[in-house]
Amino acid sequence: MLTPELDRLDYGEQLNPPEGYELDSAIATTYSLDLNTLLAVPIALCFNDTLDGDIKGEKLALLEAIGQLKGRLKVFYQKGNIAYPPKYNRLYTLLEPCLHPVVPEGGEFSSFHPKLWLLRFVESNKPERKANVAYRLIVLSRNLSFDRSWDVALSLDGKKDKGKADPYNNDWIDFLKQLLSRDKTFIPAQIMKRELNQLVWQAPNKFHQGIQLRVGGGSYGRPIEIKQQDNDKLLVVSPFLKSTGGGINALDWLAGYIPQGGKYLFSRAEELNAVGEQKLSGWKCFAINEGIVNAEERLELNEDVIGQQAQNLHAKIIINQKGDIAHWHLGSANATTAALGDVNNKRPRNTEMMVRMKGHKSKVGIDLLMQQWLGENPGSSLFVEHEFEEIESVETDGLDKILRKTVHQIISASWKLACTQEQQENKYTLILTTDLKLPLPEGTSVKIGQLAISGVHVLDKQMEWLGVDITNISALIPVHISLNRYGVCVEKLLIIEAEIELEGGDSRHEYILKSMVDSEDKLLNYVRLLLQVHPNKNDWLSSDSDDSDGSASSPIFTDSPIFEQLLMASSRHPKVLKRIELLLKRLTASGVAIPEDFRVLWVHFAKEIKR
Repeated sequence: MLTPELDRLDYGEQLNPPEGYELDSAIATTYSLDLNTLLAVPIALCFNDTLDGDIKGEKLALLEAIGQLKGRLKVFYQKGNIAYPPKYNRLYTLLEPCLHPVVPEGGEFSSFHPKLWLLRFVESNKPERKANVAYRLIVLSRNLSFDRSWDVALSLDGKKDKGKADPYNNDWIDFLKQLLSRDKTFIPAQIMKRELNQLVWQAPNKFHQGIQLRVGGGSYGRPIEIKQQDNDKLLVVSPFLKSTGGGINALDWLAGYIPQGGKYLFSRAEELNAVGEQKLSGWKCFAINEGIVNAEERLELNEDVIGQQAQNLHAKIIINQKGDIAHWHLGSANATTAALGDVNNKRPRNTEMMVRMKGHKSKVGIDLLMQQWLGENPGSSLFVEHEFEEIESVETDGLDKILRKTVHQIISASWKLACTQEQQENKYTLILTTDLKLPLPEGTSVKIGQLAISGVHVLDKQMEWLGVDITNISALIPVHISLNRYGVCVEKLLIIEAEIELEGGDSRHEYILKSMVDSEDKLLNYVRLLLQVHPNKNDWLSSDSDDSDGSASSPIFTDSPIFEQLLMASSRHPKVLKRIELLLKRLTASGVAIPEDFRVLWVHFAKEIKR
């Protein structure tokens, strides 16, 4: 069930289509995101493979996968919450159309916090009207990042069935329809919105049928529902516990459903210490084993160093048990007032997404989980009973509130980046403007930069950068906020996605493609890779445009000629030829010269596509 050594979901594998299907479109929601993680996602979606591998740098695999997903992927995230990358990658430009920032609706102390993937698949090699449709919903507790913390995820397969759609999922359907309606550029939204009402989800093994998808925040109320007033046991897994002002009102509310039974709380050691033993006196508290938190060394996927990365807790699970039945909630919501509301039935501020399931306690009960997590040997178990420690804390609550208000001001403002052509070819003047209301709170300083170029400006109504190469223009704008009062300083680094306009049209993608396929050898190598019937991720990732010297390519007529590969594709896998046609159109539009020998050869095979 949730045994750490055995029950693991591979993120990349869950993004792969079922046997006999292919990806049609996908949406994701996340509180924060890492650009390098988002670059890796198309590898899984387009190559039917995992997310691992050397994705560092500007690679043909990333270029091709993002190209294949153009117009078919949309990621909704909280505005400003893009992690600052250690190194700029021009391929970030290709991700911009996939992103849609969301300003949380509950004000400065709220968050857009749901974490899910909704994937639409269609049967392969069938006409659109006759192809069956399948969906997959992945509900996560993690953000779209390479974070190695211990998380929980649920993958559900669903199919259309007009007569059997679950009526208690109406709030979730309404939430997704509203979200999809925000982005008019995402064409697949129309068919997704029509089909949401028809979906039936298959319950995971050991759970009863009847999955409930719950949304929290705003008009939706709480993201969890506990119907039993006098439960036998309650288990809460939450990495964060404190509410504004240090209270634990959400835990107090949960405790009201179990006046006499056992209450078990699993969290981070530092969070338990911050709340304190006295406030948690009614709970039996456990923290993730320090040996696990500090143990793992790994090769960073996007950096050239080996370092330690903490494996802390990030999973969110709430289980209430009455009699023989255990009711599960898992997803994005922490046990905080912002996520769950409080004892006075105040609505939660955050937008959250949770799944409610139930099963027999012998299969999915609290005792079983406790055995799996605590084990017989405390030294090697996932969790250990927490021993409270007194901590010295620097009081920054007041500054944190001011900082949150400032952040909300900044992300609620409109930001526009106008790019004007200069006399020198492919050079632009960038002018960033904002309608942000100034001045900001006393002691606040804000500096604005660019991802790919030097030059930082103090925040103003208009900021300017000169002589910027077209491939270094980015709509993603770094914003550094510093609040200094009473000898204490708190800081925040945001990345704001600005509305961008390039004089003469946005041709950044074409220039990037031209720079990555800048020789005959690289072009022919690209064609060879596309001719793979089942694309091999490792072959693609080894074809690095930064380091390639052409040795991986070969002329058209050799011991392994492209001619034979084209001939085989036309007779057995004509769909592969369509990839070549699309590539040649993109290359031509980008001004890349197609080798004459290949152009003459291709004329004969292009006819097969039209048959």
